[in-house]
Amino acid sequence: MILDWRLSAAWSLGGALDTSLFVATLKAKDIAVLNGTLLVVDRDRSQIARYSSDGVKLASIGRGFGGGPGELRYPRSVAVDPRGHIIVEEDANGRISYFDAGGRFVRHRPHETQRSISQIRAVTDSSLIGLVNTSDTIALASLTDGRMRTIASIRAPRWLGTAPVCSATGYPFRTLFGPTILFATAGPVLAFTAGDGQVSFLRGDRPFARHAHAFPRRRTSKAMARAHLGKGIRIHVAGMRPCTVPTAMLLDAGDLAAELPAYGSLAVDPDGVVWATRFAVGTEPAVADVFHPDTGYVGTVAIGAARPVAFLTRALIVSLEADDDEVPVVRVYRVTR
Repeated sequence: MILDWRLSAAWSLGGALDTSLFVATLKAKDIAVLNGTLLVVDRDRSQIARYSSDGVKLASIGRGFGGGPGELRYPRSVAVDPRGHIIVEEDANGRISYFDAGGRFVRHRPHETQRSISQIRAVTDSSLIGLVNTSDTIALASLTDGRMRTIASIRAPRWLGTAPVCSATGYPFRTLFGPTILFATAGPVLAFTAGDGQVSFLRGDRPFARHAHAFPRRRTSKAMARAHLGKGIRIHVAGMRPCTVPTAMLLDAGDLAAELPAYGSLAVDPDGVVWATRFAVGTEPAVADVFHPDTGYVGTVAIGAARPVAFLTRALIVSLEADDDEVPVVRVYRVTR
């Protein structure tokens, strides 16, 4: 069922011309929402930037670069727990830092290498949710008091590598269009998809629903890969200028999964409703399948260039896109239902 909902651009940040924060490597994990306030990782400045729901820049979180209480060193992701704590993953400091809703430092905890999870989120006050990557698997797991529990896992696409570029050893990456686990949270609700087109829901640590909407899957091709990669993959290492690994080098080094993943991004609104954006190649217009955790598939929305990753409010959706120079842009859209 096609839903007659509309997205209209409200405001944006990022892109090649925006120097107010560093966005060269911005991913969905670098974006979170707290009480209608947008939180964005500003990696090079070692801060968490904050914006009001209408785009006004607020005071940043973090006392500056360093390893002391309240200081940050190249933060990797940001999340919010149900009590309103802001959680910042700092791999360079080997820890996870907690701030209150006003941005004041609360505490930090070790980020144990042997139990390291990435792209963190939180659906309870005591547990972290994230991905655990090995050479063989990608797992969605919860970490509570140092004990890890696997929620879902898939076989990992094989690792590949280019000739030396952007570093002395080349750039490692996984099979192009390979499946992965996508997940998103809002309050106590966790939604995830493990590459099979199904969206599963947990409330806290308890599974309570699984929904799907069947649609034709698309086979991949080299032409599709070139359209999707554009100029290549843009990477950034702390202390170095951003660098692009050329598409031709990636295609020479790699192989393609047989078909596109079902979905490319997930976003959960404050009511626990999921927008699952079907995987779109390059700049082609996208659609999102909408799932209610209790009633299942609601319908499909044409969303154009938007790639939703979070909701500021039920009526404001946060999208992670790229400008003409392939630099990340965060755009906020107003949803008219």
